[in-house]
Amino acid sequence: MSATYADPSPSNRRNTVRKFRVYLLPFLLTLLLALLAHLFVVTQVSVSPRTVCHPLQAGDRVLVVRTPFATPQRGDLIAFTHPQTDEVCLAAVEALAGDSLWLDSARLEVSTYRSHPREEGLVLPGIHEPVDVDTTNLSLLHYILESEKTMADTTETLAMGRRIHVSDDYFWTEVYGPVARRDIIGVCVATSFSRQDGRMQWNRCFASIATLKRLAALQ
Repeated sequence: MSATYADPSPSNRRNTVRKFRVYLLPFLLTLLLALLAHLFVVTQVSVSPRTVCHPLQAGDRVLVVRTPFATPQRGDLIAFTHPQTDEVCLAAVEALAGDSLWLDSARLEVSTYRSHPREEGLVLPGIHEPVDVDTTNLSLLHYILESEKTMADTTETLAMGRRIHVSDDYFWTEVYGPVARRDIIGVCVATSFSRQDGRMQWNRCFASIATLKRLAALQ
């Protein structure tokens, strides 16, 4: 005698569809959103001994919110591609386009604040911040125009008193000096992973940059 199987009842089919909507569909949507966010909004950068930047350490893996979803501000930690080496670097933003920088000609140092009367001021250029060429900003503008490669003859362009318009906004960083917006990958927001000397550093996993700064201040 052969067994016979009845078709699932309409109520069972409705229960199956309801379970799919309640459990599986939200999971799939969350997974899809996470994938899209990883591709277009957030990326990860590994910190090496060459690219370490306070308060990050070698062995950290940092989450970076891509531009234009995050606009760098003073004090932010940014990831950017070095225009000469194509290496991903990390640096703290100290000044924005249009901000004043101060040049100590004796020590050949540039800072974001004036600490001595002999220091001369210069303006960090940007799309809407043209600057006039003078002795204080000659080297800075030469570097920027060479990196942009938009001028046929940089030496002729940098005539004293000439007003220079650049094609991008520049950010002054703590270690690398001027960084163009086009080279910025995004703003560092938190670590996702940390390992030091082969050991997991759990207190540094999923820690915000502000938290890491507080931890560094306590050490």
